[in-house]
Amino acid sequence: MRVDRESLDRLEWGELTTIVARRMRTPMGRRRAGRLAPLEATDQVLAVQRRVEAMRLRQARFGSLPLAEVTDPGPLLEMLQVEGRSLQGEEIYAMTRLLIVGREVAGALRQLDPEDYPALSGEWARFPDLEAVIGAIEGRIGSTGELEDHASPELARLREEIRALGDRLTSVLEKLIQAEWTAPVLRDRYITVRNDRYVLPVRTDTPRRFHGIVHGSSATEKTLFVEPMETVEINNRLVALKEEEAREIERILARFTALLRSRREDIAVTAEVLGEIDLLAGIAAWAEDTGACRPEMDPGCGLVLEQARHPLLEDSLAGRGETLVPLDLDLPRELRGLVISGPNAGGKTVALKTVGLLALMAHAGMPLPARRARIPLLGALMADIGDEQSLEGGVSTFSSHVRNLARMLEDLEAPALALIDEIGTGTDPAEGAALGTAVLDRLLSRGVHVVATTHHLAVKTWAYRRDGVTNAACEFDERSLRPTYRLVPGVAGSSIGLTMAAQLGLDPEVVEEARRRLDPSGAEAARALENVQALAGRLAAREAEITRRRRELDEQARAEREKWEKREEARRREWSRRLDELARSYRKQAREMIARLEDARERRRLEREQARRERELRRRFEEDSRVARSVEPAPAAWEPAPGEKIWVVSLGREGVVRDCSGHRAEVQLGQARFTVSRSDLRPLGSEAPGGEPSPDPAPVRRRPRLASAVQAELSEKVVPLELHLLGFRVDEALSALDKYLDDVALAGYREVRIVHGMGTGRLRQAVRKHLDRHYPSLSWRQASARQGGAGATVVRMEEE
Repeated sequence: MRVDRESLDRLEWGELTTIVARRMRTPMGRRRAGRLAPLEATDQVLAVQRRVEAMRLRQARFGSLPLAEVTDPGPLLEMLQVEGRSLQGEEIYAMTRLLIVGREVAGALRQLDPEDYPALSGEWARFPDLEAVIGAIEGRIGSTGELEDHASPELARLREEIRALGDRLTSVLEKLIQAEWTAPVLRDRYITVRNDRYVLPVRTDTPRRFHGIVHGSSATEKTLFVEPMETVEINNRLVALKEEEAREIERILARFTALLRSRREDIAVTAEVLGEIDLLAGIAAWAEDTGACRPEMDPGCGLVLEQARHPLLEDSLAGRGETLVPLDLDLPRELRGLVISGPNAGGKTVALKTVGLLALMAHAGMPLPARRARIPLLGALMADIGDEQSLEGGVSTFSSHVRNLARMLEDLEAPALALIDEIGTGTDPAEGAALGTAVLDRLLSRGVHVVATTHHLAVKTWAYRRDGVTNAACEFDERSLRPTYRLVPGVAGSSIGLTMAAQLGLDPEVVEEARRRLDPSGAEAARALENVQALAGRLAAREAEITRRRRELDEQARAEREKWEKREEARRREWSRRLDELARSYRKQAREMIARLEDARERRRLEREQARRERELRRRFEEDSRVARSVEPAPAAWEPAPGEKIWVVSLGREGVVRDCSGHRAEVQLGQARFTVSRSDLRPLGSEAPGGEPSPDPAPVRRRPRLASAVQAELSEKVVPLELHLLGFRVDEALSALDKYLDDVALAGYREVRIVHGMGTGRLRQAVRKHLDRHYPSLSWRQASARQGGAGATVVRMEEE
């Protein structure tokens, strides 16, 4: 979409990007948010929307990406261009931190299933592999830029020697402090540092000399800071070691810098991709918090905004604890023009800006703050909004308005959107209205979508007559003199200037005289508009009531559906539990019988027979289950009638209604009669006269057998092709192995893999010994190298 800078400013695009930038967590993301703009290519628009939607889904399921605040790498990357220049420690740490965040984000994206997140499936691969750089620096430098001791073996040796020498030096000085002869000599019993040398505070008026080197005096000159002769050599060595340490630090920093410099381009790519991912994540977070929706976009679709909000106004009102009245707009494909009218301060310009800003957002790939939105794909957008009068430039409001209209006529071709505020304003009303309708006609004839606001009665009348154009009124409460900010489609709004003047205190005689001076035809048209508007208000109230009632019915249906689903789930769990209990009991009895047999061949035959019979038991259990039918909830409007054929859910049988009153019903099942809850009944069909079933009963929608669903659930639960025992104790592992092999026999698999790892070999030996001792009917072999080698055992079930 092409948009000039003036239109972006009039629609406050810069303020929107500022709001979005608050959601970014990196300087690169904030910079990208500031450069956010509508995209020109249609495929780009749709691709960005898919990526934002996928990111939103990912964050809803797994939480935020591991993005974190990092230092803007731009200045550091420029420094790396200078050969021979070393970065400081904190700068190297900041650069490494950037690479670590990039690695973590790439790892989080790599875990996404490409089938579920096709729009994000390849994002992780865009991050260059910088693991070697991270591994060489990570953990060797702190957040303050100080190198850790293990940054190099030489640094570790020097610092160890420095610490040992420091301890020795401190020990010598403490002995001097504690000596009796130093008590009258020292000003105080503490050790301090002057000129990187350890010294003691010595009184200048001491009666006894203190041998050493003076490194300074106090401000009062009553204290000298003296390095004792006993520590001179130690101090000399300590200073030399610290100089060596400084040189080693410089060497390490130079090495780290060279390593970063060698991958400068890849680091720049990492920062760029990280900023792009941050932008997607930030927009997705903003969309989730504001309840925004992904707009439907198509080249020829209409313009639909349902419960749309202006994001800047909503943000401003939220800060003051106020709420925004949303905008509803529905322009079908055949309507390309909308004329909005109504009183001043009634919300016309807000509605116009909302349409324009949301169109820009959609073409930038952003979700829209609305319940539902449909935006036509546009090639260009221009807006003429606001008073651009300039006294210095000699430009009047009308001149500016006409220049903007001229640019629209010159530049806009379909598909495009023109937004015009107060069309034809700033000159004689008759001339302005004529000019405005002529411009609108020209734009519409080119296939341009147009949304305009006006006070001119002639423009409103033109909109009624012109094909492809409709009116909409900004609703205004004439009693309270306050706008409701509701947009009423299909009618034109009145300016109600005289009504407002009267209610604001203007002399009633003056107001009445003004009414008499109105052009008769214009006054009559204004009254007609008021009547139409009143009718539209009544219709809107009736529509609101119908909508409210429909929502209540939908909510009731949803509640009934949830109750039904909970009952079905409870029933499903109960049958699953009973099925498992029966299978365990049968399995236990069969094992006890087989264990008594001494003939190995007979044991193997019976084991196969036991597995076969257990499968048969499950099949028969499903077929004979009394929960063979599970039906949908009863239709909301259905009332069981005497003689009607029904299905009793709790009893799992068909019957006939004999009596029905209140919440209870009497039904006949065969020769017996039961009283059941009406909610337990489902329609099957009615009986024919004479009590005989009708030849063509109404069909009932039945769900699959519940027991079958249970069996499917169990099958899913017990069909893994391998068992992982890593980290288990031997007794835990053998217990898990027994249960797994039972499940495998039930599932009918022929070959499975037991993963026990290599380690000391104790768990592997225990597993294989257990197989030999307790499962002679099974055969096993060590897994191939591709399957895990000595770390896994392949178990094969003997063929039946």
